[in-house]
Amino acid sequence: MSNDEQNKFTSDAMSGIDATDLDASEIPNSEKDLGESFLEDEEFEEDFLEEEVSVDSEDSIKTRYQVDNKSNAVAAIGDNAQVTIYNYIQIISESRKSASSEDDDDTAKEDVVKDKYELIEKALKLERQSGSFPANIPPRSEAVETHFSTNEDGISQWYYELDEYEQCYVQAVAILHGASASEQGVKQTQENISSHSRSPLRSGSSKELQKRTRTITQRIDGVERLFWRDVDIYGLSTFEFHILDFLAVEFMSKGMHGQNLLETIRQWSQESEKEYSWLSARALGVFLWRQDVDGLRRRANEWAKNYSLRSWRRTAMLLDGAYEIDCLKYPEKGSDPKVMPVLQLLNEWVNRGQQAPRSTDIHVKCAAANTYGLIGKRKLEVALDGLDRLLRFTRSESMLDVNKLFAAIVAAYVSLSWSRHIRDVLAYLARIAEDSVLQRSHYPRLSDRNSYRQQCEARLDIALKVFFLIAADSLSQAEASDSAAYSRPLPIPPSLPDPLGRDVVLTGLLQNPHGWHEQVITLLCAAIVERSRNNRATAFDLIRRWAKALLEMPEVPNDDMKKTQLTTFTCFMVEIGKTINSWCRDLEKRGKRTPPADVIYKKQLEQWHRGKHVIAPLAWDVLRQLSHE
Repeated sequence: MSNDEQNKFTSDAMSGIDATDLDASEIPNSEKDLGESFLEDEEFEEDFLEEEVSVDSEDSIKTRYQVDNKSNAVAAIGDNAQVTIYNYIQIISESRKSASSEDDDDTAKEDVVKDKYELIEKALKLERQSGSFPANIPPRSEAVETHFSTNEDGISQWYYELDEYEQCYVQAVAILHGASASEQGVKQTQENISSHSRSPLRSGSSKELQKRTRTITQRIDGVERLFWRDVDIYGLSTFEFHILDFLAVEFMSKGMHGQNLLETIRQWSQESEKEYSWLSARALGVFLWRQDVDGLRRRANEWAKNYSLRSWRRTAMLLDGAYEIDCLKYPEKGSDPKVMPVLQLLNEWVNRGQQAPRSTDIHVKCAAANTYGLIGKRKLEVALDGLDRLLRFTRSESMLDVNKLFAAIVAAYVSLSWSRHIRDVLAYLARIAEDSVLQRSHYPRLSDRNSYRQQCEARLDIALKVFFLIAADSLSQAEASDSAAYSRPLPIPPSLPDPLGRDVVLTGLLQNPHGWHEQVITLLCAAIVERSRNNRATAFDLIRRWAKALLEMPEVPNDDMKKTQLTTFTCFMVEIGKTINSWCRDLEKRGKRTPPADVIYKKQLEQWHRGKHVIAPLAWDVLRQLSHE
């Protein structure tokens, strides 16, 4: 990714930010270096240090960062503005805010969106709109049936023991699983289907109806939503796909009544901002998988080729439905792309336009990224493999096309962290980051070396953007401010948001070796060492915020938990310095040009120590320990 493109983020990512949000009061005043400076024996490029370690006065900082408030957050006025973790928090909060209410004009505006960070925000908004993530599955009692037959005979016996109204209700929930209980589509489904029924409307209690139909409601973000009783922590239900497949088989022989239901699903799955449009696309995927696989491919290709974030998301829901039922019906297939029609199609999309991609090639790749984000809820290894191959995309002549795919891949990784895969996602991002920085592969041809370097830069940029978005999401939802909460183990699997109101990423960092201590070190080192310097300020800001949060936690009498956590965090900061030193030496030995990141890190610690920060004593302790290395 070009420096011009990254600089665009600086102007686009900071509207709505107050001068106080930049924590200007903590920027150190210019003064003499410490008596024993770490810079005396080092030669380095002055421009790196001048950019990364600011010594401006508080007044000049406040003057330079005047801002305008805009609807979706973006733009600092002035030169040399630096991106901080706050900018990522803004992206996350705007996507969360937007997802709470549907924007009827959003689709019309998509064709004018060119900035990749705005595209990321919109993609994350659609992730939230089209996917329900139950925070807590209600406790199961022995009286509640949760393990029921999913074979065709068992479903058939249960279904035909229901009266006609209950059957209509089952069909509605099957098509719109996860929808709001008051969703217009749920009521319309029952009305459309029951219009063919001779039964009067049901007058019994809703509790009895849910018991007989194996359904529950759960309140999520202030909305009552409908689920099957076997819904899991990812908002998915195995029974949903089995009942959809059963209905698809049954309605193939129901004549006009069956065609009416299928046509209703097709109509609702067309381009629309309504919730039932997303959900019915998933149901359509199951129906087409059962009745017409070629039709499934045609519909997916038709939707995927459009330049529309909503169309790509709809395509993903369609293919995810088909993939899930394929896995359930034929588990022996595993994840073999040679025998699974959805994976075959995704592979075709990933491999399209390798040399000279057209816009339609980029569009289907964006749809593929969306699909992998959904598939990864249950089949994480399939998603990570697919997204990794998308990361190797060939550069396009159109920067807009690059931005589209960049945003789609980033949003897919972030959505996997929402699906309680944060541990595995951070580990995968850390591997990408380390490989991309150290670039240990060797190619004899210059053109191959340049291509490899460009691929590494693109992969690293995506990995770091995803990490900072996950960290920002975790930080923005932190409510707990006591060391006791942070000493408790993470739930298995970890979730965002954390049930105890903690900063999940910070909690996992402190719980070494059971968390992701090493992975976070690797990602922050990559941000500090990278040549483009676009992520370094964000990394420093994140470290500072974590340190400040720990130091400001209240003391608990006769309790060493806070002291232990500060010791762990100090060791974490020392390990960052050691790792940076190790990487710089390795790169230097192999003749790789790199900024003096080890010097820059120590200089930043010196600035924190001199600037009367809350974290000054901690920064000095880290410097002292690094001086003995």
